[in-house]
Amino acid sequence: MQNKNSYDEGFKQLFVHKILVKELLETLLDEGILKEFDLENMTQLKQQYYTDNLREFRSDTIWKINYRRKPLYVCFLLEYQSDINQWMCLKILNYMSLLYQDILKKEQNILNETGLFPILPIVIYNGEKRWDPKCAHWMNMYKSSLPDWLVPYQPSFQFWLLDLSHLKITEKLENHPLMKQFVLLQQSRTQEGLINTVQDLALVLLKMRTHPNAIQSLAQAFTSYLNCAIKNQEIAQVFAKTFKGGKKMGLQALVASLEAKQQQEKIASRLEGKLEGKLEGSFETKLEVAKNLFESDCDINFILKITGLTKEQLEALVTEQESI
Repeated sequence: MQNKNSYDEGFKQLFVHKILVKELLETLLDEGILKEFDLENMTQLKQQYYTDNLREFRSDTIWKINYRRKPLYVCFLLEYQSDINQWMCLKILNYMSLLYQDILKKEQNILNETGLFPILPIVIYNGEKRWDPKCAHWMNMYKSSLPDWLVPYQPSFQFWLLDLSHLKITEKLENHPLMKQFVLLQQSRTQEGLINTVQDLALVLLKMRTHPNAIQSLAQAFTSYLNCAIKNQEIAQVFAKTFKGGKKMGLQALVASLEAKQQQEKIASRLEGKLEGKLEGSFETKLEVAKNLFESDCDINFILKITGLTKEQLEALVTEQESI
């Protein structure tokens, strides 16, 4: 199971980037509604804004966006669990209440004139189980229907559910490539699929027409996400090298690195199935396997792990091969 703190960190680093948040909202909201949003000038509420009451939600991000020239708070809440939280509405009600208390403390003079600003809660869920849409409505938490006279006295709201694992790649999502690759990262179930998605993600970033520092920052965020949330440190390291020091290494080099990694995975799979007995056998067999792996440009540590040779033995083999 994924570590909550690691996943939180990987997630949060992504959703502090305006580019990704903007694409997400553009894929969710209808065109007519979007026209009334000022997405270009939205601002993120910094961590210092939160009081102690909101510390438990530190992995969530809040953006302040003008809608019809008045502030609206968009809250992205992470649900990383594999099981569906049937009490999510209760958690959000508490969240909204605490957020309003914070806003009231800091902007009471403004609120006395304008009233409360609206909040749009968006829950981002990545579990494998499909989330029951009924759980997104407060009134569905009651196990039995309420008498009509009681209904007006109960909370009545719903949250916007983004079920990443089951989200369909629509035409609208196709037109927002960064958000599309983020969704596909969640839906990749194999090493090969993940590598292909990371390659496509790199291509999207390399083609983006924005400030180089913004691309670098977003690339670092995706590196952290691959490392912390997807739990694939090796692919994260290869991806990071593409944008190291703010310089683009180039897609061709990235693809070559990832394809080499993919080839290693295939070789490892074959070795586990077919060569396990041989590797327990003669020293000559181990050398032959190491020679084949070396000629396939596999990583030295990978070869050592597969063959069981010592570093000195492998270095001698490498020296011999290079002299041929």
